[in-house]
Amino acid sequence: MVELYRKALSAIISPTRAAVYSAVAQILAVSGLEYLMKSSCILFLPLILVSCTSSGQPAPLTSAQAKLLAIQLANDKATLTYHRQPFHDGQPASFVDGHWLWRQLGPGDIEATVELAADGSTNRVILNLMNLTY
Repeated sequence: MVELYRKALSAIISPTRAAVYSAVAQILAVSGLEYLMKSSCILFLPLILVSCTSSGQPAPLTSAQAKLLAIQLANDKATLTYHRQPFHDGQPASFVDGHWLWRQLGPGDIEATVELAADGSTNRVILNLMNLTY
């Protein structure tokens, strides 16, 4: 019975409608209270579902968070491409046209441009090796 309550709690913490319905049905069935499913108590289930569901959208990033994520993504790509991590600090990311934009010219003339969605999902990581010839 304790395990069923734990399942119900985890379903409520990260809810999906099916998980909550399943957890509630299991608790009621095991505790011998199947008749409650047909009684007026069933009216409370929609209230539980409404209060437990979230918008499903991650929280937007701050400029500092976007900068740190962009540095990490730029270094990950630079490690694969150039076998080094040239980006360690830099200017904050800018929020432009609904997404984060971060650019930096690192040592060795490697330029990174990272675009992130407002929630931090990666849109694009571009590295350019700047060939400066005179």
